[in-house]
Amino acid sequence: MTLEDRVALLENVREIEQLKYRYARCCDGGYDLEGFRAIFVPDGTWAANGYGEFHGHQAICDFFQELSESVVNVLHYVTSPHITIAADGRTATGTFYLHCLSRVRRKQDRSVIDFVVQMGVYTDTFVKTEAGWRFASINVNVTHANRLDTQSEPTVTQESSPWNTRR
Repeated sequence: MTLEDRVALLENVREIEQLKYRYARCCDGGYDLEGFRAIFVPDGTWAANGYGEFHGHQAICDFFQELSESVVNVLHYVTSPHITIAADGRTATGTFYLHCLSRVRRKQDRSVIDFVVQMGVYTDTFVKTEAGWRFASINVNVTHANRLDTQSEPTVTQESSPWNTRR
């Protein structure tokens, strides 16, 4: 492998890592629907056990819009990337660990908010487009989900949280 090939490989891996972190910011910044459109290919897929499978920009955005109505705030910790670039240099796969902290309104009583911790593993596929790397699919295997605490209506909202990037 030439030096140029090695540098290109490292640049591709780093761009994919940054794409994954951008996905986390889309989630944590109030479910940024335009952000999701920008990081997925038009026929991309998002799937997670316990949540469903959604194909294409509109279905993915509809899901996250609905999810945003119950999530008060959320913080995704995405770690331990393992990325493999295909020989063609145009596709890739990646796995990442997930540790997600969220405050979620109960469906039965929306004034009650549960603090939930989820852990899992992302298995993603990527496609290199004219605009750079994009998700072809995100698949989340949620391995643990636990409610840790319950609170009444919060004083801190998604809009006022320090990690909200949509201000």
